[in-house]
Amino acid sequence: MAVRQNRLQSNGAMDYEDMIKTLKYLLDAAWGSDWGSFTPDGPNINDAKNIEYPIIIHYMTSMTPGLIGKDTREIKPRFRQSVLNENSNGDMPPITNIYGQVFDAEVVFEIWEETNAQVDKLTKQFRQTITAFTGYLKEKGLKEILFQKMEPNLESDKIRDSYKIRKLTYLVRFEELNEVPVDIFHAFDVVDKRLQEELGE
Repeated sequence: MAVRQNRLQSNGAMDYEDMIKTLKYLLDAAWGSDWGSFTPDGPNINDAKNIEYPIIIHYMTSMTPGLIGKDTREIKPRFRQSVLNENSNGDMPPITNIYGQVFDAEVVFEIWEETNAQVDKLTKQFRQTITAFTGYLKEKGLKEILFQKMEPNLESDKIRDSYKIRKLTYLVRFEELNEVPVDIFHAFDVVDKRLQEELGE
C-alpha cells in the first residue's frame, strides 16, 4: 500500500548517523555549546599539551543484523512501504519503495580529560545524561540504547600526566532505511536488453 507524502522520506526511524547528530545537539543544549568536543576522531596525542579538553570520541566497534523478536534477526533489508511523490515534476520519481533493516551495534564513547577526578566526573555526567535522553531518542526512532560497561583506556597509561580516558560501551539498536525509486527497475530492463543484444552478436 502506497503512502502519500510530499517528501521522499520515511519518519519513525533513526540510524547511527542520525543518533550521533542528535546526541551532539542534545549535549550542546544540556551542557552549553562550549562544553567541549563530540567527535569521531581523536586528538593528536603527540602534541598532548595542546589538546583542548574535554573530548568525547564516538565510534562503532561492531554491527550485526538486529533482533526483531526474541530470537529472530533481520538478516536482510525488508520492504517497509511505498511513498507517492505528489510534487513529482520530472525531477523526482513518482513512487519510491522504502526498505529497512534493523542492526545491533556496539558503540563506544571515549571520555577524555586531564585528570582522573575530571574524567570520572564527566563520565558519570555523560552516563546520566544519556539515560535522561533515552526516551527522546526512542521517540525519534532509535530502537534501543543500553549501557554495557565502563573501562579505562590502557593506551592513556603511556602518557600518564597528559590525559585520562574512560571507555563507555553501549548496545545500540537502530534501523537503516534505503529509498529505491521504482523506475530504477526500468534500468534493469535496459541492461538486460543490451546484454542480450551483445550475446546475439
